[in-house]
Amino acid sequence: MGMVGSMIRVSEEELNSFIENSELVENKINSEKSFEQDWFFDLGKDWDGIQYLLTGKGVSELSEPTILARAFFSYQILDEDQDLGYGPAQYLTSAQVKETSDWTARAARTNRFNW
Repeated sequence: MGMVGSMIRVSEEELNSFIENSELVENKINSEKSFEQDWFFDLGKDWDGIQYLLTGKGVSELSEPTILARAFFSYQILDEDQDLGYGPAQYLTSAQVKETSDWTARAARTNRFNW
């Protein structure tokens, strides 16, 4: 087996509703057709390799999230008591998504990632 990664795209309003009631994110992810939706992105086990390419480190080597590493582990927990298979959901705000995207684009243009 192994840890798989899934990401969902949500509006700021929807994120706020998830923060208030974490059951809503679980219902959304576990809905019958979530895998078919354009807001759902399943990375499978590839997330670990992508994270290594972005940061030069494996998940066990990350002690705190860098801008690029937080794309996979933001350490911003939706609900400590919720377990979606490998722990609770983590999230980025829309401002953090933009910052991560800009940083990734800049690193790709200059071929200078965080390592």
